[in-house]
Amino acid sequence: MGHEVVALAVVLAMGCSDGTMRIPGTLQGPVISLRATQAPALLAFRYEDADAWQIFTGATTVDVAIAGPYRVAVVCRSSATSGTVQIRELARTPDDGDTLELGCGPAPAPFLVTGELQDTADIALGLASTSTSSGAFEMLSTPGTFDLVVLTGDLFNGYDGAAIRRDVPVTGDTSLGELDLAHEGRVATTATTLGATNLAAGERLSVSGVLDTGTTQVWLALGVFDNPTVVPLLPNAALRATDHQRVQVSASGTTPGGLTSSRRVTRDYHIGDPTAFTLPEPLGPVAVDLATYRLSATWTSLPAYDTLSVARQSFAEHRFRSHQLTLTRSFIEAFSLTSATLDLRDVPGIDDDWLLDPTANPTYSLSVTGDGASAGIAGVAAIATAGSR
Repeated sequence: MGHEVVALAVVLAMGCSDGTMRIPGTLQGPVISLRATQAPALLAFRYEDADAWQIFTGATTVDVAIAGPYRVAVVCRSSATSGTVQIRELARTPDDGDTLELGCGPAPAPFLVTGELQDTADIALGLASTSTSSGAFEMLSTPGTFDLVVLTGDLFNGYDGAAIRRDVPVTGDTSLGELDLAHEGRVATTATTLGATNLAAGERLSVSGVLDTGTTQVWLALGVFDNPTVVPLLPNAALRATDHQRVQVSASGTTPGGLTSSRRVTRDYHIGDPTAFTLPEPLGPVAVDLATYRLSATWTSLPAYDTLSVARQSFAEHRFRSHQLTLTRSFIEAFSLTSATLDLRDVPGIDDDWLLDPTANPTYSLSVTGDGASAGIAGVAAIATAGSR
């Protein structure tokens, strides 16, 4: 109450064309830039000590002057008729940075990229990716300059080699020609087994890996196949100083109450680094209260964290609904919170069709994340009680 929401730059709804929004007023205080790759179905902002939400429509970027703790709600759909709806509410303070990436689907990819490769491989260029079992391939790309990454073999059985062509420009339809992996500098990967120093009794270990060149990201391993603790890694000489080869070591188990527990740690990794990781402490006892469209979680203590998230999901008959509330540590500490409630129905413009399907046994979860580590719990609850809202 008493706060003025002010956005800078141009407003799409006022006849300008760069997808950003302005609300007339006087700029006061720090500014948070809300950025989406495509215009959300709904974007809303309010201060924590106010009841009224400010609704933004038709924009991909909104720059808002902020004067205290605030919340942002964003609804993402892949299309107007899509069965997938993802809603996120984020609770933050001015100390949490000046940019908030909201996602909302990939950027438009208007350009066709083609090539030929006489090998079985997965191929990625920026956000575009495809697979080939020998022969011609094609994929749709956004404009820009990207690293072309080719991983030979396959994700299920383990990649045995990799080649990277740096700085490929895409300004229109692009032919990569026939790829000669020897000419492209193909290197063999090294199958590396990773472990944990503090795995608890009954926990199951898995390892995943990602290569991020700054313009292109590819999975190296998912940790769900025949060798869940093995990840194929590129040799150090194949990596630039700006590349990030990340591994994630995860443990999952079951709590005394029958929920699924998880804890994981993610680190940049080079061949020769220690293979044993220390997992974060598990999440302590959490009391969960569920109603049809509401999830409340209460805790007494938390492991080290930067953000806390509570979430629910439902899937039935090609209708996927995902709701998530994420609170930053600074927000939690500002109000000395020991509980969080996910209930999106107070946001103006939330369509009933975007809400969970309570008959589809929605899943729920609570997790904390910080410094490349996370811990959480998850469960399934059948909620179809009349009047339980």
